[in-house]
Amino acid sequence: MAALDVLAHLLVLNGKWQRAMPLYRALVALDPRNLRWRQALAYTLLRLGRSDEALAQLDWCLAQRDEVPSEQFVLLRARVLWDLARKKEAMEFLAHPERAAGSSW
Repeated sequence: MAALDVLAHLLVLNGKWQRAMPLYRALVALDPRNLRWRQALAYTLLRLGRSDEALAQLDWCLAQRDEVPSEQFVLLRARVLWDLARKKEAMEFLAHPERAAGSSW
């Protein structure tokens, strides 16, 4: 799995979103509870213009957390919401990410 993770990451670094996506999907299938891989999949989906799918991945991650999400997670989710024209929700999430810990927004 580590080699697959490295390969997917390298593809993302080189802007090969379409090629990285199936690798991240495979990693998530192998370990569905790995939040880092789901977040990477969400980022890849966002870059491919599939923001609704990205948000579904991020919301799944959010529901699994008991603590305040990381800054990286907050920025990614806000960006996805903004991309979906849900600007008010994006700004609210940026302002108060602690309200989302352990809940589904």
